[in-house]
Amino acid sequence: MAGHSGNSASKRTYGDGPPRTRGHLAVLGQGFIVGLTNPKTIAFSVAALPQFVDPTAGAVWLQLLLLGLIFEVIAVASDGT
Repeated sequence: MAGHSGNSASKRTYGDGPPRTRGHLAVLGQGFIVGLTNPKTIAFSVAALPQFVDPTAGAVWLQLLLLGLIFEVIAVASDGT
């Protein structure tokens, strides 16, 4: 046969076994990581969130963290339904 390497890898079939199920927390964790590393999320965080931070109200990093967590909770709730 032309172009056939003869190794057993070409004879494998996929999808024969039962589907691998993942827990809810694993799926939620994967979605959280995807959301944090999404370039649109990063651009939104850099452009929009600093407008709502008041340096006189306390630790800036804590305010940004809280706003980011609120954004992620809303994203998970809206994307998960």
